[in-house]
Amino acid sequence: MATSTALTDLQLVRPLVDALYSRLFTELQAAEDHYAAEMRAASEIQRIFRGALCRFRYEKVRRAIELIQRVYRGFVTRCEVQALRARRLKDQQLAFFNAQAESIQRVFKGFWSRRYLHDYYAMKRYLLEVVERGERSRTYLQEVADAHLKEQLECPGVYNPPYAKSQPHVLGEVQPKQAPQGDVAPDLVGFVVAREALACYGIQAYEKFLLSTATANVGRQQAIQGPFKTSRQIALLNSRAATNFRSLTSSVRYDKVDKEVRMQKRIAKMTYKGPGFRVMKTHVSRPGPTVQADSLYTAPVEFRSDYTELPKIPGKVQFLTAVESGKSFQDYTAELAQQEVTSEVPRLPPLTPKA
Repeated sequence: MATSTALTDLQLVRPLVDALYSRLFTELQAAEDHYAAEMRAASEIQRIFRGALCRFRYEKVRRAIELIQRVYRGFVTRCEVQALRARRLKDQQLAFFNAQAESIQRVFKGFWSRRYLHDYYAMKRYLLEVVERGERSRTYLQEVADAHLKEQLECPGVYNPPYAKSQPHVLGEVQPKQAPQGDVAPDLVGFVVAREALACYGIQAYEKFLLSTATANVGRQQAIQGPFKTSRQIALLNSRAATNFRSLTSSVRYDKVDKEVRMQKRIAKMTYKGPGFRVMKTHVSRPGPTVQADSLYTAPVEFRSDYTELPKIPGKVQFLTAVESGKSFQDYTAELAQQEVTSEVPRLPPLTPKA
């Protein structure tokens, strides 16, 4: 009874076990078939999640960087603005001081030039003399021109030569020749006699006329007749003009001020230091300068004794003479100062205002 019951149970369980096995194998086969799709889905999910996480972290870092940059740029800009304000204030102060210094220099230079170089009344007299000299020259030239016109009217010219064989024709009319009228000079008596003696032979003698004008301030020995100056006289006047008409403005080059301004700008540009410029270095003690250190590395020049230059004599070359050795520098300085005082070279007063 028990055996029949057991068989019955096996018969009942066997189909269930087979169905379970078949279902298991079916599920395993389905899982094996869908393994690749599930792996792709899992990879996609992980990719999306990791991308979102990376984007979140990147955005967080980017916003932090932007915040840091914004704060730093604001700080740097405020520092630059402060530096520009300080520089503008410094430039304004420098421009103001330069304008005041220019005004002071202009007033002092005008005072000094009026005191030692220029004379208003002398300049006025000179201008009046120039005007008067110009009027005299104009009058003289006008007289010369009038005399030239009179000579052209009275004396024979190109169109009315005194020795022409044919009579001149002016607008179809024959004009008779006019001989010069006037007293016969003593040196022309021989020519007049020769002309009268040769008149019978039909030979026309040479006629010599007296000069109607005279040269101005020169004689017949002058190379160029007339109111002209030779090259030597012009060179002498030009050499004296540098001393007679010397002034403070003419003593320097025409571009001295521009060159000084450019040099100052270049030096300021080369030595410019920023607002935060600092030099951190240790102090180094250096030995003091000596004659050997400051001089050029060349062989020393040996003389028998010291030489000094004598005071300049006009028209003489430079002359050096030996001086006694064994003296101190004060003795040489006093001797040279005494020589400068005794020399006749004119000196301008120094550019220092009087108290």
